[in-house]
Amino acid sequence: MAETITIVADETGPEAPVAEDNQSERPEWLPEKFNSPEDLAKSYAELEKKMSAPKDDAPEDPPTEEVEPEQSTGEPQFDKFAEEFASSGELSDDSFDELAKMGYPREMVETYIKGMQSAQTADANAVMDVAGGTE
Repeated sequence: MAETITIVADETGPEAPVAEDNQSERPEWLPEKFNSPEDLAKSYAELEKKMSAPKDDAPEDPPTEEVEPEQSTGEPQFDKFAEEFASSGELSDDSFDELAKMGYPREMVETYIKGMQSAQTADANAVMDVAGGTE
């Protein structure tokens, strides 16, 4: 029995099929704007450098508008009520009305004032005790 051996040679010449190079083939995951994974890596490195650099062109302080303090902080301002209480020892009916419009009923404000006075009295008594009394 004779075996037949067939040798197949690759075609050569101008009509020969061109072998595709695996390195020039774009992976499916690579976005179309990049020609190779190396281009993607280079772009990522440039972006990372840009994002970590200090921003020289950004203004230091953003422009602010003239706004009432109550609106800019989102919290009501109680300074004028504190000053009124400190000077006269009580709040006027107008102040109680204004506080009620802000959502603080009169009873709640009075309870707060009594609590603050009680805390001040307790602090004063603690100091007096350490000092040996009022004398």
